[in-house]
Amino acid sequence: MSLHQINLRAEFKHRYSKAFSEESWSIAELYYSSLKSYNTEKVKKCTIQVSDKWQEKEFHYTSFPDHRAINLTIDFVSYFNADRLEKKKIQLDIIHKGMLLIAEKEDWSIPPLVHAYNHCLSEGLEFKFFVGNKLKSSPDRKRKIGLWCEWDIDLAKLFWVLFDKNGVELNRDIIVSFEPSQGETVYYLKWAWMDNKTVCIQDKYRVSNKWLIDLIDPNENTIR
Repeated sequence: MSLHQINLRAEFKHRYSKAFSEESWSIAELYYSSLKSYNTEKVKKCTIQVSDKWQEKEFHYTSFPDHRAINLTIDFVSYFNADRLEKKKIQLDIIHKGMLLIAEKEDWSIPPLVHAYNHCLSEGLEFKFFVGNKLKSSPDRKRKIGLWCEWDIDLAKLFWVLFDKNGVELNRDIIVSFEPSQGETVYYLKWAWMDNKTVCIQDKYRVSNKWLIDLIDPNENTIR
């Protein structure tokens, strides 16, 4: 069985819990994006819980049937005084440390975790991707469209990107932006060409989240 989620969060009811948790999504997802085939047997979720007040509770390990969790220490004052890139590196280091400790405890393979860490660095700590890793061709096969996500610690953005049949980008525009905690919404989107000039995008689970893109002209497109 493979891992489904890596969760980075602050200690429950800590005074920094809300502020930290608002920023702790995208780097965990970027790290996890290299581990979707990682063999964790029955474990589906790993949680790294951080605080500056653990004392004897630091490294406390919790084992549920399909979930493992570990407590690690973070300097919240230094974290919140850091710039955006420094914050992301702090998050990455603590996620990696937590995952290594869990892996050692569970006797999981270490090299995939090292690869995930290095992948995050090679990407510049930027989580950007085509949703579903695919493009869809228009009925006349002359154009293709994809959904592009830029998920950062302070904001997530979803774009449509239009290509010609040879893969040359013609245009892109933002569809919507949302809080980073809602970034996983993009995983549940489906989209389809309604005709050669119109694309419909819809959330599989929230029918109210629906957009129509009118591709009238490369320089004259509308979203409704």
